[in-house]
Amino acid sequence: MIHELKTHPEPFDDIIYGRKTYEIRKADRDFKVGDFLFLREWKPLGGVGPSGYTGREIVAHVMHMTKGGQWGLPEDVCLLGIRRRYPT
Repeated sequence: MIHELKTHPEPFDDIIYGRKTYEIRKADRDFKVGDFLFLREWKPLGGVGPSGYTGREIVAHVMHMTKGGQWGLPEDVCLLGIRRRYPT
């Protein structure tokens, strides 16, 4: 399954440059190991320039998942271990 998600600029850059290999997300979707995340950079309101999608996009593969209620995570949150796929 492919999940399309907004991602703010700073964590987006961290994924691009390999500094961030996880996503912490609301467990409001049926995330599973093996899924793909289609991450679209989203500039929020405030700061310089308009808000909205910037046009930068990446695909990440979900390699690991910790469900909410485990290891101190709230029930409605999950931790996804990811590996960037495209662009490489």
